[in-house]
Amino acid sequence: MVIGRHYAGPAWRHNDGSEVTGKAVARVESPDADSIPWLLVVATGHAGPGVFAGVTSIQRIHTKGGQPPPAATCDPKKGKEARIPYTADYYFFAPVER
Repeated sequence: MVIGRHYAGPAWRHNDGSEVTGKAVARVESPDADSIPWLLVVATGHAGPGVFAGVTSIQRIHTKGGQPPPAATCDPKKGKEARIPYTADYYFFAPVER
């Protein structure tokens, strides 16, 4: 289920307009060698009221893809940027309201 968008930073924007930015504090290699690492991200900033307003950490797991091409296939003289697609599950954690 898509609930928002993920951007570089890292940052996420929920469909309700709330946003959270973070900083990776832990990583472990994916069990799939062709995939980017799994991460633990701690929230460093928030914007707007909504679901992401109380997020304290984000976990990226079950990654598929995203690894850069082999260095031997890259030519810095060409000045081209490659976007490598990937999928992942993101879990957002926040304190329980009482």
